[in-house]
Amino acid sequence: MNTYMSEAEVRAAIEIRSSRRISAFLLAFVEVDGNAWPVCLRNLSAAGALVEAEAGFAVGSNVLFRRAFAAVPAKVVWAKGGRFGLAFHQLITANDVSALSRRIVSNRP
Repeated sequence: MNTYMSEAEVRAAIEIRSSRRISAFLLAFVEVDGNAWPVCLRNLSAAGALVEAEAGFAVGSNVLFRRAFAAVPAKVVWAKGGRFGLAFHQLITANDVSALSRRIVSNRP
């Protein structure tokens, strides 16, 4: 199995990694095999998200990142000390980034 990336893959990864991030501290969920696990969304970009969780997610796992009313397919690309890097399968728009990082306001008294 080849574990090295081609030069084109390296350039693409650098471009994606350099996309603007929004810092957050918000509740989200990561769904794996139909089970949803609560996570803390720490930052978000068009290419992916950094989440913290007590649950462990295996690097290479395909997951569904859920926040508010949105669900974004992603892959766990790294894990360290309860933090996990998610790479979205497709870039999301700036409007999506804004909506996913917005605090949800309740109308409850």
